[in-house]
Amino acid sequence: MNIDNDGYYQELDEARGADAEVAEWSRDAARESNAKARAFRKAVKAEVARQIKAAGIARPQPRGAKGVYQCKCCKKDFEARVADRNRGWAKFCSKSCKATHQDLRQPYNRINYGT
Repeated sequence: MNIDNDGYYQELDEARGADAEVAEWSRDAARESNAKARAFRKAVKAEVARQIKAAGIARPQPRGAKGVYQCKCCKKDFEARVADRNRGWAKFCSKSCKATHQDLRQPYNRINYGT
């Protein structure tokens, strides 16, 4: 039995080749477009920074304003975010001061607790 598929596979191969060319062209176009977009964003960022510097505007800190507070345990001054302080956090200068304060205010002896 001899089946004549003359040209059928050749057409498929050519179509696959064309698909690969289109895909490669599409990837190249996307890379070029992304490169242009990156360059544009970089230029805009540089221009904004230049204008801010020229105007003499101080840029805010990225995570919010900070204040100086006194530790509830050791009475030492430390710096903390105002937003954290407003939430009721930032009462101690360190984790060890917080742990010491918690141990001092417990009504029981932690060593014998649970026995």
